[in-house]
Amino acid sequence: MFSQPFKPALNKDGYARLTFIGYEVKVGYRDNGTEWSMFLLNFVVKGAIRGTDKIIPITKGF
Repeated sequence: MFSQPFKPALNKDGYARLTFIGYEVKVGYRDNGTEWSMFLLNFVVKGAIRGTDKIIPITKGF
């Protein structure tokens, strides 16, 4: 079945609404044994079509 790509709902200025839903901290280890970590800010973006909201993580290293 074919599905359309996500299209955000935009206001009159052309901006989408992001709603903050939380954050995550992910930690892991590289092959050489060093540790890595990243900080994810999670937002929900309202879709142009009802019921097509999408969670968008913004990733930032420490």
